[in-house]
Amino acid sequence: MHGRLKVKSSAQKAEEKRRDNQEKLLKYQAARDEVFKLRESADEKIIILTTNLLMFNCECNTFWNIRKEYIISKVLDQPEAEQITFFRNEQQFTVTCLKKNPKAYAVWLYREFVMNHLSNVDWNEELKLCDGFLKLDERNFHCWDYRRVVLKHIPSRTKELEIAFTDLKIAENFSNFSSWHYRTKLLSPTGCFSGAELDAVSTRKELDLVFNALFTDPSDQSAWFYYRWLHGSHDQRTNVVTSYALRADCLIGIVFNKLVSRAQLETAIVEVFSCKVRHVLKPVGGYKDHSDYWILAVVSTSFSPVGSSHIEVKIPDLGIDITLKMEDGEKSCFNFSSDPIKSKFAPEISESFPEVFEYDKNLMNDLISEEPENKWVLLHLVQMLRHDSATSNRVLSCLDSLSKVDPLRSMYFQDLKSEIIVENVVLDESTHNTKSIPLEGMSLTHVKSFSLFPMITSLNLSNNNLKSLRGLEGFVALKHLNIDKNQVTDLSALSWSWNLSSLYLSDNQLADLSTLESLVDSHLLVSLRLSGNPVYERQNIEDVKKRIQELFPRLEALDDQPI
Repeated sequence: MHGRLKVKSSAQKAEEKRRDNQEKLLKYQAARDEVFKLRESADEKIIILTTNLLMFNCECNTFWNIRKEYIISKVLDQPEAEQITFFRNEQQFTVTCLKKNPKAYAVWLYREFVMNHLSNVDWNEELKLCDGFLKLDERNFHCWDYRRVVLKHIPSRTKELEIAFTDLKIAENFSNFSSWHYRTKLLSPTGCFSGAELDAVSTRKELDLVFNALFTDPSDQSAWFYYRWLHGSHDQRTNVVTSYALRADCLIGIVFNKLVSRAQLETAIVEVFSCKVRHVLKPVGGYKDHSDYWILAVVSTSFSPVGSSHIEVKIPDLGIDITLKMEDGEKSCFNFSSDPIKSKFAPEISESFPEVFEYDKNLMNDLISEEPENKWVLLHLVQMLRHDSATSNRVLSCLDSLSKVDPLRSMYFQDLKSEIIVENVVLDESTHNTKSIPLEGMSLTHVKSFSLFPMITSLNLSNNNLKSLRGLEGFVALKHLNIDKNQVTDLSALSWSWNLSSLYLSDNQLADLSTLESLVDSHLLVSLRLSGNPVYERQNIEDVKKRIQELFPRLEALDDQPI
């Protein structure tokens, strides 16, 4: 009817929008193709074309890089006055783009490039720019990163002023992880202010700040991440937990408290009676160039078959010197840290500032009394106390509570519980410094902690809930292993255990004989149990026995029956 507005149907609107988008796309593609044609010639039109393209999509790093190429080849050769004018325009252009998309990586990086080529920069204005964008969005980590770049150019801007700035942002919103993260960069020795270091007084102040947030909302993760950083594992010094030498195998093994790269060990020097010997680096575990357990295979004639051996390993890049002594008649020797669990897991704060650590524990106990079922409180209490054997029962109780509070991650907590049980058994006075470890029937799901104790020769893990043997890699000295009544499906972790003489695998989930090929170097194997595995159900028993004898020619007993 007359006078009534005609409303377009949804189909009409969709079609108009499609045509509009198609038209924009064609223009965009035409401009893009022209930019690529002009790229080699560095034509002035590149700036106009890329400006239009970047106003449409400022996240395209390629177009920003093409502008950089133009600047390097053309602009930097112009008179200084023209350069200043150009770069001032680029400054304004990046601000325009940032207003459209404040979290575009490419724009912030390009702005840094422009500022580095502009003379007489007012870096305080850049700091104000950061303040403005952080006022719009205090979690804009791109802007926080750029702020660190700006700080390098303002010597008068002190650490105290920046800490006060983070205080303000945290007070506005303590869930702002970017503020907490930026604070770590201010307080770290390798951060924004070289030489910055927390002492006992400042550490206590930081604990008060973070616990203020934790007591307000113990389920907020931002403060917990900062709390974990505050405990000091970020700057943990690389130390040796265990080192050993095996005479017959001509091997030296080193277990560190953290991952060590191949590059850090390539400068290692091995000496036997002060004479350098050649060696080959072999990482233990799933990584090619990083591991916390490395084996150094030395020249076979380096260790005398009789007499004493004095071995030294020097690692200049880590500032580590290791001395191993094998007396006449000894087949091996090893050095064992007095408390390997503490050296690997103890918070740095517990050693640096023991009084502050006690204060920290008291605050945590107050928090858990108010929030006994909060998963973050329970989890961090476990991390705080796991290195202390005196509190192991409390730690295990916390892990049981965590499995109930957070059932989706119950398997992770069971694995962690298994690690702690293993640690406690191995470090118990009755087994400490021995080479035979009984761990049968303890409901273990994980054996990763064994990587700290590679000199074990006899290990009983029967009647547990193990699905994987990960953690037993590199056990070169292992001779007797019992993993009966588990759920193991793969034996690749035992490929290093070539000194095995008895291996019990009954009642597991080994479905194929190919799993035994991981043990092809175990030439000393004389006793093997395999009954109760699917491999016997899927293949002819006689064929299975024949293949086993081919793999292990010295085998004397299979499933407790002589061959």
